[in-house]
Amino acid sequence: MTNNALFELRIARRKFPTLLNVTVVGLLAGLSFCVQFGLLPLLNRMDAATYLAVMRGIYPTFAMAVKPLIAMGTVTFLVRLIWLRSGCTRAQYWILLSFVFFLAGALITFLGHFPINRQFMAWPTQNPPAEWEGLRAKWGQLNFWRFAVAQLCFITVLIPVIFGKQRAQGTVPTPTN
Repeated sequence: MTNNALFELRIARRKFPTLLNVTVVGLLAGLSFCVQFGLLPLLNRMDAATYLAVMRGIYPTFAMAVKPLIAMGTVTFLVRLIWLRSGCTRAQYWILLSFVFFLAGALITFLGHFPINRQFMAWPTQNPPAEWEGLRAKWGQLNFWRFAVAQLCFITVLIPVIFGKQRAQGTVPTPTN
């Protein structure tokens, strides 16, 4: 007779990083979707003073949310790729591809958005430099690419979860060679 509690704990210990990883990736994908289609169209219609005032209000809030999510996502991806290696090579490839998209989004955020946001925070609200519109446009372009890689990351992180579960249930045919 086996100890079911220990068996269930082993299963939960293996599934929790995947659950946390998919949740974090989904939150970041949702956040980028809302910024791209909800916030950005509004920001692009604002004058300089209003735009800078809004950015000063939202940047600290977004940074406090995004930084821990990126840290949790990085850790959970590494746990899934190194410690919880899947027996299915295809699943590992999907997780790795998703991690590449995740890292691309993190790089866009830390090397693109955050430096531009710091410039916006340093400028006087009533008298911004002449190039403020060019930086706003660059921020918007970077946001499109961050949105795109976040959506790709979410799709690719779900593929091994969905198809792995279906394969275990026998609803997806296994390839024959």
